Amino acid sequence: GRPVAAAVGLTRGERISMGQGWRLVGMLYVREPLAGEATVDRGATSRAAMALRERGVSGATPDARDATGRYVLRLLKCPEIALSKQAAGDSGAGALLESTCNY
Repeated sequence: GRPVAAAVGLTRGERISMGQGWRLVGMLYVREPLAGEATVDRGATSRAAMALRERGVSGATPDARDATGRYVLRLLKCPEIALSKQAAGDSGAGALLESTCNY
């Protein structure tokens, strides 16, 4: 069948209601039913983080006039957050599935 994908903005509960086994691929999660713990596709996520940095999305505190703008800017940091957690020895995705990118 076709893969199931979920935006990084969905809550953990919303993703889990669609099943277990998620892989962060850039700015979205792709369901991998046979996978156990959540994982990060390092290549795709690195490319997404680089593209976002080139467009001005960085590790700086989000500067937006309203809550919606701040929320979107934080979501755009999800690839960078996942990569930094992975570099620190954490798979990254487990924490992301919990709430890091669901402010």
